[in-house]
Amino acid sequence: MNLIFLIQPDIVSQVNEDVVGTTDVFFDLKTVILIVAILVLVIINLTLLRMLKKSNSKVRKLNNKPDYSHFKNIEQNTYKTKIENLKKANEELKKQFFNKSKELRVNNQSEQDNVLNDVNQEPLKDEDPVVYDSFKIEKPEVLFLPSPFEDRKFSTEDVSKERTPFSLYKIKLNSSKVFGDLTFLEDADLSRALNSPDHYLEKACVYVNAFNIEAKGIEVVEAGEVKLENNDWSIIQKVKIKFI
Repeated sequence: MNLIFLIQPDIVSQVNEDVVGTTDVFFDLKTVILIVAILVLVIINLTLLRMLKKSNSKVRKLNNKPDYSHFKNIEQNTYKTKIENLKKANEELKKQFFNKSKELRVNNQSEQDNVLNDVNQEPLKDEDPVVYDSFKIEKPEVLFLPSPFEDRKFSTEDVSKERTPFSLYKIKLNSSKVFGDLTFLEDADLSRALNSPDHYLEKACVYVNAFNIEAKGIEVVEAGEVKLENNDWSIIQKVKIKFI
């Protein structure tokens, strides 16, 4: 009985040491886990804080972005001013061209009048009498042309005194052989002219009505006028035509 009581204190002390060792180990494990968790949370918070700063800086940059609308308005106004100036310059050129053509007509007419006056003032010489055939009437000279080679110009190289399958225009010369009336051949083959009006029609004609590729014919409303200049027949006034 006394032996049992002597042994019990040793057993109790051994059990207490085991429990204390186990408790210390468990405590150390929990502390490590807690420290790791705190470090992870700190890292996450720092990362979120850094991302928040970056987003705030981007927002500031966007808010501080300069406003270019004022410059756009200035640029638009500049373009509008340039367009208006070009329109005015175009109108001025049209007026100058009209006045110049009118002046050329007046000068040519005055030159012709001066030539006629000089002829009338020359003394008549005795010549053999000329016998005229009263039944013979001289017809005005007529020239046939294809399409103009550029706007308001026919080449003299394309002129023929006889009508050909390619003829689209006719010039009836006056007595000076320098001026003439220009007209469109209404009975010509219109397939080429209707398929390419910018090449065959628009360079020498003005449309009275809208262009129609299905038109059955072309009617001349008013003849034009041409003048021989530098080996080319220049169109002073375009032919007015109507699609029928």
